[in-house]
Amino acid sequence: MLVEILLSGGAEHLKPPSGLALGTAIDLMEWLSRPMPFPSATAQAILRRGVPSRSLLALGEYLEVGKGDLADLVGMDRATASRKVTLDQPLPIHAGECVLRLLELQCQAEDTFEGPDAASAWLRRGHAMLEGESPLQCAKSWYGTQRVKELLVAIKYGGVV
Repeated sequence: MLVEILLSGGAEHLKPPSGLALGTAIDLMEWLSRPMPFPSATAQAILRRGVPSRSLLALGEYLEVGKGDLADLVGMDRATASRKVTLDQPLPIHAGECVLRLLELQCQAEDTFEGPDAASAWLRRGHAMLEGESPLQCAKSWYGTQRVKELLVAIKYGGVV
């Protein structure tokens, strides 16, 4: 599971309390976004320690995206991503940030559409307000991700986008 992969590899202070079960990606995002002790510091520590390359395989399944498309979404070419997975090397920081960003978007989309299937379908489909790009394609950059989040908030709560 993606959660276990992201939290694997030491650093006891990053592990959730023993009573907290992190069975889904949503659980991970809720844990990372808790006000205590410092969620951005926790995410930063995960990135500093290194996001395992095998998280790409789990994320691809979770988002229902092929290996080549996922490598492109995290800013890597397919051969490099495949080599890192084969050698079990950590992802570069920029790719690790993309993994966490895509996971966060999927979780927000699941909250908006009240389920993983509808959320994944929406994230993969081209959208007129994103100039025909899919939300996942738009989320290659931080600014694009913010635009997708604005759309999700507008869909969930109504409002101008």
